[in-house]
Amino acid sequence: MENVLYIVIIALLIVAIFAWFRSRQLPSDFPYQSQGRLLTPSEMSFYHAIQNTLLAHRNVDDLAVFAKVRIADVISPGKALVGTDWQDANARISSKHFDFVICSAEDSQIRLIVEGDAGNQRSVKKLRRDHFLDQVCASASLPLLRVPSQPNYDAEELWSNISSKLLKPSENPAEGNSLKVDAFQS
Repeated sequence: MENVLYIVIIALLIVAIFAWFRSRQLPSDFPYQSQGRLLTPSEMSFYHAIQNTLLAHRNVDDLAVFAKVRIADVISPGKALVGTDWQDANARISSKHFDFVICSAEDSQIRLIVEGDAGNQRSVKKLRRDHFLDQVCASASLPLLRVPSQPNYDAEELWSNISSKLLKPSENPAEGNSLKVDAFQS
């Protein structure tokens, strides 16, 4: 009889402790909120301009455009980098994204990186980021197109700019193309 009483008391203690831990996990422990939209109105306008331009020129290739793609999903530190060199190189790209990436729709081969440049009054931080992206893309042999932000985009001019830099599928760099260590120096 005493054993049953001890078992009941231990079970009640376990339930009470479990309930106490669950009650401490308040919504404030997860202070996140939705941004509402993935793209700003300006980015959305540019996305539609790129999308419509690609659709108008489907006879060239079936291409797809992706927005806000994490750089580390497109480019990785080279296999020659090891240990802290690899970690440092990866840390430099892991929290950054490309504005848009154009890929082959069939196999998602990366064909072009597109960055929207917002106006003439760009901060030093933005200029450093732009220079860093220039180095990273050059190191990975990926073309980078910079397009100034505009209220409206001329589809033919945009297509001319895209098609002049667009990699042909056979030109796409081989997987594992390594980044040079000096591209990570500030």
